[in-house]
Amino acid sequence: MSAQQPGEFFTESGVTPLGGNDIYLAVVDITNPNVVQLTPTDNSTDIGLDSSLEIQFNEGVKQGSGSVTIHRASDNSIVETIAITSALINVTPFPQKEYPSEILY
Repeated sequence: MSAQQPGEFFTESGVTPLGGNDIYLAVVDITNPNVVQLTPTDNSTDIGLDSSLEIQFNEGVKQGSGSVTIHRASDNSIVETIAITSALINVTPFPQKEYPSEILY
């Protein structure tokens, strides 16, 4: 049996449980992703009103449910709450490993 990515299934060959069915195991990622970079950085000033807000995580994420809430720095009041399903939210996948720049992909 070899390690798989979260959400993938694999079977254990040679194991015959009662009833003759294969055993299916699911790999589940139970660790929440961590924010590794904010653009613009936290507490930045003089940011254009048309600037994009970007959040980079330490692992791949997928668009699900919930919301992103933007707070005013001076009093922590809520300026806007954006549903994750909104067209304003864009989840961009990133490669799981670095690719050498001298090779065309």
